[in-house]
Amino acid sequence: MAKSVTEVLKEYLKAHESKHIGKYRFRAAYRSGDFVVKGIYYIMDNSFRTIEIFVELTVIDEEVNVTFSEKLNEQEKQYITNDLIEKIINRLQDKNYLHYSLYERFIDEKQPTEITTISPRDWIDVLNFMKYHYGVNQETSDRFNRLFRPAMANLRESKHYEEYLDAIYAFFENVDYQYEWGSGNSIYLDTEYQYHLFYLREMLKSLYENFDEFYNMQPDKTYRIIKLLCDHYRFAMMIMVDYMKRIIAPSSAQDKLFERLDQDYILFSEETKHFKDYNIVYSYLYYLYHDDHENYHKIVEDVIRIVVNYYLTYVNHDLDLALGNAFIKSEGYETIVEIFHTDYNTMIFTVFPIESFPDELKNTIRDELARAIRFFAGRMDNDQYRMSSLEQVLNINRLLLDNFREWYE
Repeated sequence: MAKSVTEVLKEYLKAHESKHIGKYRFRAAYRSGDFVVKGIYYIMDNSFRTIEIFVELTVIDEEVNVTFSEKLNEQEKQYITNDLIEKIINRLQDKNYLHYSLYERFIDEKQPTEITTISPRDWIDVLNFMKYHYGVNQETSDRFNRLFRPAMANLRESKHYEEYLDAIYAFFENVDYQYEWGSGNSIYLDTEYQYHLFYLREMLKSLYENFDEFYNMQPDKTYRIIKLLCDHYRFAMMIMVDYMKRIIAPSSAQDKLFERLDQDYILFSEETKHFKDYNIVYSYLYYLYHDDHENYHKIVEDVIRIVVNYYLTYVNHDLDLALGNAFIKSEGYETIVEIFHTDYNTMIFTVFPIESFPDELKNTIRDELARAIRFFAGRMDNDQYRMSSLEQVLNINRLLLDNFREWYE
């Protein structure tokens, strides 16, 4: 009896086990023939320019063949091959109805609201086809969502909740990745979801506006989406900031959700008050839901601390700065003053410059800086803290001179 493609691929993986972790990262792959898969892997060079490798994997007569568009060493080839095969095996477990030969026609001609026999994974195949041929960019995102959004609206309105929630999860999972690329002292954080933020926010908002209905009909599939958000807090915060505070409301479905989340995640408390010790998304949603402003505000402070860290770590920090500014708009500039009062971390004023603060807060900031400089000056007698304290004293002195020169005079 002939082996299935899945069996052939699993046997190949077993025969070519490798612990090597390659440099190239997955970007997209789709089925282009029977059985042919085309994929793209990429790296970023020292100037953060993208270098792509095109891969073609075929299974013919129970034999796996792989070709690469560029020369690579054998270890890198094996890493890419194994990684691609694992993704193919996972994909083969899902249903599909849209034939691979119809992708281009579907994109160019079909009206997706008229198509009932297309699975959530078919949508991801279409997206991968578009990423392969058109690149990962805003234009590809807009083009895909011109098809995807009306189809999703149709599923929601016709109450096909299982397919609707599966499609949301598949879309979120596909675009929710981030890779770090380093060059000297600079690090670039590459993401795809930055191009989909408008659409991702729209989907999550729609989910929460009808949360009880979705959760009561499909609790496991709804929970799976929220769990994905809890596992990826940067992605989650980017798509829930601004509106979640307005739409989350008490309900029996929400109560059940938090009971389940409590089994999987740690809630912020005085015992787990460092953001590495608790789940930010779960805690953020929990304290919003329970209208616990004090603890909610502490979560926001930690989010801003993370924003500062990302701003100082990555050269492309625009999204993080936008996230921080969104919370400041919601919670007020006093939040920054409170964080500095607790941490005495002058870098927060690099991210959120003092000149951007309301005038009525500037005297408070000046007084906080004066207290901080006295604190660090006092620590300079300790050999362990002398150099770090000197650096902070110099930073604070610069902030005072730049922003409060008249105070010195």
